[in-house]
Amino acid sequence: RMGNTSSGIPMKESPSSKKGKGRPRKGGVGGKRKRQDSDDPRATKVAKLETAKYVYDKLFIEGQDSDISINALGYRWKLHRFYLKQCDYFSALLEGEWADSKTAEYTLAIPDENITKDGLHSVLGALYDNEIVFEVDQLRSIMATASFLQMTAIFDKASEAMIASIDDATVLQFLECGYKYGIDEVTSQSFEYLRWNLWRLCKSVPFLRGLPKEALVRLLACYDLPVIEGEMDLYKAIRGWIFLRESDSYEGEDLKEMEKEVNKFLKQRKYAWENDVDSVVSTPSDRPSSSASSYDEISEVFRSNHMKHPFALFLKYSQLFAGLRLHSLCCSTSSINVIQEDTLLPPSLIDAVLADRYITQLAIDEHRTGNQERQAMDDTSVESFLLSCTRFGRSLDELPKCWRWTGSHFGVDLLMNVQSTLLTMKRNMTVQQSTYSLNLRDRITLLYRVIILAENGQIIKDTKKATATLQRDSCVVITRFAKDELPSKFSVHLYVMYGSPPPNPSFVLVRNAVNQMKHLAKPILEMDNVSLKDEEEEREDGEEETGGEDDSATEKSTESDDSEL
Repeated sequence: RMGNTSSGIPMKESPSSKKGKGRPRKGGVGGKRKRQDSDDPRATKVAKLETAKYVYDKLFIEGQDSDISINALGYRWKLHRFYLKQCDYFSALLEGEWADSKTAEYTLAIPDENITKDGLHSVLGALYDNEIVFEVDQLRSIMATASFLQMTAIFDKASEAMIASIDDATVLQFLECGYKYGIDEVTSQSFEYLRWNLWRLCKSVPFLRGLPKEALVRLLACYDLPVIEGEMDLYKAIRGWIFLRESDSYEGEDLKEMEKEVNKFLKQRKYAWENDVDSVVSTPSDRPSSSASSYDEISEVFRSNHMKHPFALFLKYSQLFAGLRLHSLCCSTSSINVIQEDTLLPPSLIDAVLADRYITQLAIDEHRTGNQERQAMDDTSVESFLLSCTRFGRSLDELPKCWRWTGSHFGVDLLMNVQSTLLTMKRNMTVQQSTYSLNLRDRITLLYRVIILAENGQIIKDTKKATATLQRDSCVVITRFAKDELPSKFSVHLYVMYGSPPPNPSFVLVRNAVNQMKHLAKPILEMDNVSLKDEEEEREDGEEETGGEDDSATEKSTESDDSEL
């Protein structure tokens, strides 16, 4: 039988019974609500006390019942042996058989300049409390103190706080800490931040002044290092960095003012080398208009230690120029004129780059006549592409936006257009004057890669290596964006190459130029307080010093040197 037993009519289900039918009620099986702990009078109650705060205030801050005093950095802490033994440094000191183990007063010899009174206070206070506050401006000192006192837990937490706090103001400090204290993750994250933000940070004079040479060399060696506008901006940043290294007395902070001083500094060097001292003093009116502007300035040049052989700075900082795309620097007459005005790059190097570009054009023509251009581009490895491509960049703060990149690789004119949903690249046709302009061709094939970065250097889009064939005035879609994917400020960085890679990457040309100037290397580098010897000379000197050793030992040392080289 169904429903109501008295009437025989099926019972109509109420809306409330339908709502809960088929599943148990929330809180337990069978619709029974689980009793909460707060409803159970027999449940264990937890009350949070302020014992740690009391211990911290009374024992650490006020120093009650202190049995040992620690002196450091002109300050005295009244502490307790029982708490200090939590630290490996003090545990070994107080429990060992040392002369200072039983003393009631101990003076810490601070070996690290990064340790400050505030940092030491925070780390010692953590022994009395269950927490430590990491303020960004104290992170370096806390890490140095934790490393010195061998407090691993605080050291690891400080490393995590550093990684989370990397920004424009802290990246160089944290990079130094990562190197100094052997924290690979901090070093890696700091370097990655520099890698994707160097194009923006290099416009700051304080940043250039504090950037270590080792970090700059590593950055320039990155194949996919983004630039802004073009390679010339990176070259100017290197000029400014060298100027700040060579002119310790310069204290300016404005980039435009520094660039004026850089030009003046290089012209003084060039003029001091090309003219004799007596002729300058006797006929100051004969000096060229591009030289020093006053007789006092010229006299100062000769009284200072700046008068050296030409291209001394190129030899001294050749590693920096090896990371530049010199073929991109020589893509326009204005860029060549700027370079030739400097005393940084030798003319023979510029001539080699121009010859290299001419050979590249011949290779492009060969592929065009053989109808193998597309295949040659597809066969190009990612490494060869990144070594030989031309780099561009543009910082944007509004949409839509359209701009042109001209002068790259024999006159190709690229028109970029970015909107909220897509980025396109168009082959723009203009009147070409050059005989070897690639824009005269009906069709060109290019390799490209586009990276779009947020303001903090985070990668929004990366197309990786891609190939495109463009007809006259044709357009290709680079990438598409989701709604609101692009932030208010971002940058677009293009890596592009036409035809086959050049025979020699720029670092090969720099190395050859250094080898050609070896006859000048010794006197120049002696003046720069830098020693440079050929490997053969070093081995000969080593053989003279160890002439009493047997031949077998000499052969082993020579083999070891060769393997290291």
